[in-house]
Amino acid sequence: MGRPLRELERYMEAALEEAQAARDAGELGIGAAFVVDREIVVVGRSRIVERGSALAHAELDVLSRGEQLVRQGSDAILVATVEPCLMCLGAALRVGVTEIAFGAPNPRAGMRQLGYVPPDLGYTGGVLESRAIALFG
Repeated sequence: MGRPLRELERYMEAALEEAQAARDAGELGIGAAFVVDREIVVVGRSRIVERGSALAHAELDVLSRGEQLVRQGSDAILVATVEPCLMCLGAALRVGVTEIAFGAPNPRAGMRQLGYVPPDLGYTGGVLESRAIALFG
């Protein structure tokens, strides 16, 4: 919501490190960072193969581990290397995320592709996009 791109890029760097770790482990190269009041509080990565679960998304991982740090009035940002799916968007809204930033678009399941982004949610795509695409693809 008017956040400087440089700030989002700093958060994205942490998510990209996790995406690289996921790829190195044989997973989809997707990473995420959860930021509360301008501090990265949790980072995570895709663990779908490792856990044998289609629900082991990087975004769900960081949200579930960081949700207790969100208080009323908190500035909570979900940063993901790939645009979140509907499941991850729903979780983000339930936790109290006020902004989502992502690198690569998700042409199959991304919120823009599905035609829905909540109007009161900050939603910024293309943050370090080429690096995110390289890890995902």
